[in-house]
Amino acid sequence: MRECIWLFLAGALLGYGCRAWLVDVRLVPTPSMRPTLEVGDRLVIDKFTPRWGGLAHGDIVVFAAPPEAHLAGEMVKRVVALPGERLALRQGRLWVDDRPVLLAASSGELPGQEPDWNALGMPGGTVPLDHLFVMGDDPRNSTDSRVFGPVPQARVTGLARVGVWPWHRVRLLH
Repeated sequence: MRECIWLFLAGALLGYGCRAWLVDVRLVPTPSMRPTLEVGDRLVIDKFTPRWGGLAHGDIVVFAAPPEAHLAGEMVKRVVALPGERLALRQGRLWVDDRPVLLAASSGELPGQEPDWNALGMPGGTVPLDHLFVMGDDPRNSTDSRVFGPVPQARVTGLARVGVWPWHRVRLLH
């Protein structure tokens, strides 16, 4: 009997450790990542990589919603620019370090004017140290860094690796 209790406790601790430090499952809460992700999709997130700074352009990250987003919980967005990179919005297109960014949305054009970079905490459109500029794949339907500014990397809780639900949409994510 004592062995069963120890096995149970060891399994519970191992499971908790994996969920706390390695992997977890998250729900996509909004349509801002269409067409890549749909509302209700379940994602397996890697919690280890963001802690050690392994994020890159195009990664899909999960992070605690900033207060400026006026949303509770977590958000799912794509990394568009890294620390030190300079953004510009010209003729409806986003540019990072004078290179156009291809968006997943069909038209690729962004609505609106150039953001007030200073008000977003990005003088000259430059992403601050230890921050990321993130956007939804559907920029017309996304509350993202264009609204709430760059996301501190410390707020990132995970990197989406695999879509696991619904079954017909199981896939690796880039």
